Amino acid sequence: MIQIYLLSVVLNGAAAFLIITDTAYMNDSLALILGILAVMTGILKLLLPMDIPVIGDLIPALAGLIAGLLLFFEYRQAQSDLSPGGFESFFMNNKKWFGIIVAGAAVLHFLLPQALLL
Repeated sequence: MIQIYLLSVVLNGAAAFLIITDTAYMNDSLALILGILAVMTGILKLLLPMDIPVIGDLIPALAGLIAGLLLFFEYRQAQSDLSPGGFESFFMNNKKWFGIIVAGAAVLHFLLPQALLL
């Protein structure tokens, strides 16, 4: 579906921007809402592939799931004073790299919508 494709590109791009800029433009509610939307779109991309079954939407779907997790972790970290655990600290320590990967997936998915492995 073209609507899910558009949502995936826009939400992955917006989430990557917020992750890479290190909360310069982010408030807590925006991080939570955008994170939930990115995860929901990633799940929908896995369930409703565009033309090529699952393989064509795997990277953007995983990028949406990762972006949503990162934004949720940022929200959780801002709301509590607890230090992140092992899984969460791995993502938070490498969030710039994950943000660059999500941005790359969004740009490639925008430029090559019918690619077999994207």
